[in-house]
Amino acid sequence: MNISTEVRSVAGSMPEADLNKYVERVYAILPAMVPGHYRVDAIANPDTRGLFIEVVKQYMRETPWYGHMSFNNEFTEVVKHRVF
Repeated sequence: MNISTEVRSVAGSMPEADLNKYVERVYAILPAMVPGHYRVDAIANPDTRGLFIEVVKQYMRETPWYGHMSFNNEFTEVVKHRVF
């Protein structure tokens, strides 16, 4: 899996295998989310909140129409938009 430098910088000293597993898990849940508003702190552990945000941003950059997702200005909420 191609992991961006932004994700790697937030991951710190997380071992490569663990980082790959984490990114794969996040990538698996994002397309399955139903449209709605989700609090980041309800999805991600406090220890990985910053990493979660960067992985979602990477997913959005790699996916057409940003994966039909967005963040609020404070990055405390991720929104899965309805596709018509």
